[in-house]
Amino acid sequence: MSKMTTNKRISLISVAALGFGLLSIVPASANSLVASTVIASGNNNKVAGTGTNPVPVDHILNIASAASVAGETTSATASAARSIGLLSTSDITGTLVAGTTQTATLLSTGTLTVITSRAAATNVLITVTGGKIVSVASTTASTGFSPTAVAFGDGNNDASAAIQPNAGVTSMVVEMYSTDLDAATGATLFDGTYTGVLTGRINVTVVAASTAGTLSATTSGVFYDSDGTASSRTSDEVYSGRGTSNYDTAQYANVRARDAYGSALTTGLLTASATNGALVKIGSGVTTPTATSDFYSAALDNVIVTVAAPAKAGLSTVVTVSHNGTVIGTKSYTFRGEVASITLSAAVNGLRNNSTAGTNTMTVVFADSAGTPLPTATTAVPSAAFGTSAASGYALALTTDATTSVPSGVVTFTCPDISSTGNAIATYANISGTVITSNALPVSCSKIAFRYTAGYDKAVYAPGEIATLTISLTDVDGRAAADSLTSASDNATDDVVVISESQMTKVGAAHAADDTRSTNGKLTYKYIVGQNEGSYSNSINLPQVNANNAAGTTGAVTAGFTIKASTSVVSNADVLKSIVALIASINKQIQALQKLILKR
Repeated sequence: MSKMTTNKRISLISVAALGFGLLSIVPASANSLVASTVIASGNNNKVAGTGTNPVPVDHILNIASAASVAGETTSATASAARSIGLLSTSDITGTLVAGTTQTATLLSTGTLTVITSRAAATNVLITVTGGKIVSVASTTASTGFSPTAVAFGDGNNDASAAIQPNAGVTSMVVEMYSTDLDAATGATLFDGTYTGVLTGRINVTVVAASTAGTLSATTSGVFYDSDGTASSRTSDEVYSGRGTSNYDTAQYANVRARDAYGSALTTGLLTASATNGALVKIGSGVTTPTATSDFYSAALDNVIVTVAAPAKAGLSTVVTVSHNGTVIGTKSYTFRGEVASITLSAAVNGLRNNSTAGTNTMTVVFADSAGTPLPTATTAVPSAAFGTSAASGYALALTTDATTSVPSGVVTFTCPDISSTGNAIATYANISGTVITSNALPVSCSKIAFRYTAGYDKAVYAPGEIATLTISLTDVDGRAAADSLTSASDNATDDVVVISESQMTKVGAAHAADDTRSTNGKLTYKYIVGQNEGSYSNSINLPQVNANNAAGTTGAVTAGFTIKASTSVVSNADVLKSIVALIASINKQIQALQKLILKR
């Protein structure tokens, strides 16, 4: 392996850091680069076919993106260099950074012209694999030139090289190595005495025909956009509620229309259409939709589609974007309508004790005509429009709004007296003026917990079985005790529940400081039953309930159960008993046989 090849491979190890602009080159010897030069910080390339070239920078290899008019290619002035048949310029990240990860697409009959600039005492070597160098130009003559390599000496000037692909190839690679040497040693780059550092690489795809200007499904697409700001999007933007909004909030899509080389389409017609009566508008930015379809024929890439609901009713729509009749992509959108239904559910057993309202709660869901849950406290669904129906037996208040992630809210109610039963009925006034009435939810109210009982769901358990302990709380009148209260003095279930756990392992957290509130007068706990057979009982104690009923203190209660395996072990006594019975049976059979023989 030659010294030049070895040095190239060593250089490639460090090129990853160089290509991303993370490594500054600091001179350590005569073969080092100019101090503090960042390899990937040079001027970016330009899109193929652009009328001007990038401005070359010392140590940076650029592509001459300006198209040739009269067959001209190389020039001692980089701005005048031209490529022939250049279809695209890019890099592996999809941008135009002129570093060691450049890409280009060239016609097999074309010529790729590369350009660079050199500071004083800077020398560069340009090599090609899969192609040949056909001409070079520089105000300072090249120090070495062959079909696959050219070295340029120092001289504070531009340099260019025209390269053509070999016949039949589908790719070629152009590389540039740089080193800081004095003028007398520039030729040593060409003969391999010095290799330098890899500062530029272009991976060129060679094609027989151009598809420039033709829509490509690979490089084009339609993407969710949060705010309608064109930002060269190449994937769906992630944001809360993507694809879903209230009827009064427009939604957006970003459209990319490009050819196979990533170049923006400049001719043709973009169309956007929506199903189910949704309105769309396509253009360079956010606009107000007025129809179910629209078209656009200006700059076709990186445009915005605005999607809106036609009315206050909820709907779902599919938006389709096409170029000259070829579909680029589709996106689905949902618009929540105004309130069409209110559903109340899961009311706790309420309390009004000595005129002190407790935290009596129920769940509420607002939905549009399509059944889609609605977030409240928005411009479309203001929570202040919630009210209590005149037919309701309870005063209601919306205390927790529904959200896009938690579609149910919380309503509190006030019991009209200490113990009552009736229906809770809510109303909602839409902005449009329609008034929606909820279902009638049966609600009961009771007094504080006064007594309690407890029991397991089964009398006998197998080892390891799941057992459920239920504690039933009642008020002084025997009704199920109230559940959601404001303080421990109102209800024992806001206080510590003390439960012994002989042969029981609680599923979930331990009972220490357990203050779980009851639901409709009941508390439930689950346990894993132990392995030891036998009869057991556990103590259940609710100190606050005992205090509530101080005059007739109830004290702790017990709940009993038995653990028994489904198949019991046979004892030695049982085995011996069976053997004795078997022997006795055999003896009887022998005696009967003897009698039969004697008779004969």
